[in-house]
Parts: sequence; C-alpha cells; structure tokens
Amino acid sequence: MKVAILHTRVADGAPQDELDVLVQAEAVSQALFELGYEPVRVDFSIDLKKVTEALQAAQPEVVFNLVESVEGNGRLIHTAPAFLDHLMIPYTGAGTDALFLSSNKPLAKKLLQGWGIPTPQWFTLKDAQDNGTCVNGLCIIKAVWEHASIGLDEDSVVPVMHLHQLYHEMERRREQLVGIALLKYISLAGV
Repeated sequence: MKVAILHTRVADGAPQDELDVLVQAEAVSQALFELGYEPVRVDFSIDLKKVTEALQAAQPEVVFNLVESVEGNGRLIHTAPAFLDHLMIPYTGAGTDALFLSSNKPLAKKLLQGWGIPTPQWFTLKDAQDNGTCVNGLCIIKAVWEHASIGLDEDSVVPVMHLHQLYHEMERRREQLVGIALLKYISLAGV
C-alpha cells in the first residue's frame, strides 16, 4: 500500500521549528517502510496545482498529514485537509472543520465558553483599543492562528494595568505574530 506523507514545504534557511517537520516526515517514512508500506513524501504549498500533480503521480491510498502551516502561515493549517477532502483522498489526523475551529483561538475560546467550559479571559488587538479598561495582571501575548509556541518567548508574558498598555504591546508585536495578536489574561490572584 502506498502512503503519501504530506508535509509543509520548508524554504531554504527556515528556522528550526519549521525544519522539524522534515525530521517528522523522515521518522514516519521509516516507520511506514518497516511496517511494509510504500511511503512517498510530498511537499504541501500554496501551489495546489503542483501538489495535485505530486499526489496524482504518487497515487497514494491514504495520506499521512503532517502539514502544520502553509508558506509559514499557521492560519492556513486547515487548507491541507480541505484540499484532500476535495480530492477525496483519505488522510490521518483532524478534519478540515476541526482544524479550522481549533486553530482560530478566539473562535475556539468562544465555542468553549458557549459549552460552559472555563477559559481564561482574552482580548484581541481590536478589543485592546478600549484604553480605559483595567485588567491588572499578567498577560500572554501570542498569535491568534499559530500553534504551539510559535512566536512565544520569555518576553511574551507582560504585566499590565490597562488595555491601552496592551494595545501598544500587541501592536508592537503584530509583524512577529503574523498580523493578529491574541492576549490571554491571567489575573495576579490566579498566578
């Protein structure tokens, strides 16, 4: 059985967190080979025609989906399963809807709250434009769409007193966080 290992196309000079997918693809490929499958690695990029051609050439019965971003953008993580759904090729991992809903942090938080599941208070960059609200606590500033620890470092946790202060900090990090910032608010009493 032929299995395509679909992974993020990694550009030359990419940072280590992007290069990790190549290590994962190699490990999956080796494991599949040892189990008697025929693994074929396929890069996923925004060039869907090229991806289609590679998948048609490979003719896999199933795809092992390792795509975590497209062209370095986590906002497009759901594109790979959506594309595989379109091609009607079965694949591993979460489906299109689940990836979209879980990778958009404000949307996921709204859904969790709607189901009665507690989640820390959060603010988006737009919310933070309200400069009179007191928050008085520690905040974690991270990208709305990126997964895991992408864009996080020791400076991502900031003590704040007002959303005005947060707005400026989030705006300063906008480019680093791929345009949109999310703030998770942790009250000092809860730390």
